[in-house]
Amino acid sequence: MRRIVPPDRSETGLPAGSDAADDLRIGAARAGLRIGPILLAPGVTRAHVFSFLFVHALLMCLTSFIGMLQPYVLTEVLHIERSSQGSITGALVSTQITAVMASLLFFGVFADRFGRRVFMIIASAIMTLTLMLYPLASAVIFLFVCRFLFGLGSAAHLAGSNAMRMDLVDNGSRGRFSTLTSLSIVSLTTLFVSFLGARMPNWLVASGMSAADAGRCTFWMAAVLGCAALAVAFACLRRDRPTDVHVAGGGVAYIVQSLRDVYAHARSSRRFRLLLMMAPIVRCDSMILSTFLSLWILTSAADQGIGSAQAMTTVSTVAVIMSVSDVSASVLFGFVADAVDRLKMVVCCIALTGFAFMAPWWVTDVTGYSILAVIALIAMVEGATTVAGLAFIGEETPPHLRGATSSVFSWTGQASALIVGLVGGFLFDKVGHTAPFLLVSALALIWLAVASALFLRVRRSVRGPGQTF
Repeated sequence: MRRIVPPDRSETGLPAGSDAADDLRIGAARAGLRIGPILLAPGVTRAHVFSFLFVHALLMCLTSFIGMLQPYVLTEVLHIERSSQGSITGALVSTQITAVMASLLFFGVFADRFGRRVFMIIASAIMTLTLMLYPLASAVIFLFVCRFLFGLGSAAHLAGSNAMRMDLVDNGSRGRFSTLTSLSIVSLTTLFVSFLGARMPNWLVASGMSAADAGRCTFWMAAVLGCAALAVAFACLRRDRPTDVHVAGGGVAYIVQSLRDVYAHARSSRRFRLLLMMAPIVRCDSMILSTFLSLWILTSAADQGIGSAQAMTTVSTVAVIMSVSDVSASVLFGFVADAVDRLKMVVCCIALTGFAFMAPWWVTDVTGYSILAVIALIAMVEGATTVAGLAFIGEETPPHLRGATSSVFSWTGQASALIVGLVGGFLFDKVGHTAPFLLVSALALIWLAVASALFLRVRRSVRGPGQTF
């Protein structure tokens, strides 16, 4: 049996019961601290929010960066034949996902017990170290070791950031805060990954550096961003420790009990159950984009006689279009998510995902305008789905289960992405360069059929936070 005892420190980071902590908590609650239209949770300051957004966005940049530059490393550093790169890329992604799956549930459950900040610091350190080592690979096996290590960092990031994001704002502002989060990620990703990261190898090669050395320097520049994230995470993130939980049997019993609580809540709430069911689609579509988009462009460009450094310029243009479209969708649908039934919005977004991922099949020239239109469509759907999903998760998850729920959600998505990554890599090499995108389309439409069958059985009561049906 779990026993919840009062924490020794308040959610403000000050000693519980102290005058300073009480004053800050009461003052925040009364003042209703805001960032524009976003109402913050009691005890949360604007500095806490902006520090989180900065660290979270930089770590997302690192995740996007390693996927985008993966084909460059295979081609220019290790000189792998392009006919084998699809399978190797899928296997590398699957290795990273395996590391995430092996550690995510542990990290997420203990994020509820020890606080989210610790895991944000761990994530920053591991991901930065991996980026420093990655371009030094002399054999493919070293890349697998690095991707496994990077996966551990990604798991720590997921465990810390997903729960911390839910802690920072009032439920009525979750959609708008999701918009702000997406804007932060897209802005920094556009600058550091899509523009600087994608173009840096070509600039360095033009200055006289070899293609391999240009790739290495680009990775090390990205590691500088990781160092910045680590410094801010350590110095500025909110010091949180929501509860002390004592369970007979120690850590393993605590993990088992937390997962049982998540399962019990899923059985009692159909909305929460559908939330967990959407995890495979949300994770697989983003994984396919981050893994196979640049590989698709570079491989098709090579078939046309275009070099890797020059093709990366095309990747940069596509990435900028994707970022602009994502931002536009996030701004629009963030307000929509706070005004409509978030479950219905999620179902509609996944339906659109199924149709949007069919579009790459009609692209015949990756250097033409058609790919820009297709990527813009996919990115807008992705942006809407992300905003709706984040708002829905925050609304339906009880505060004491946020870390555990985020980890179960992410673990389920990672398990699906592991299979889809392997299958997608095989299809890329054997069927066609757009086959992984069509695979996601099929999965989304299958999910839609299953979710719709459950959704239509539901008779919904008057909408309100915490209600189940």
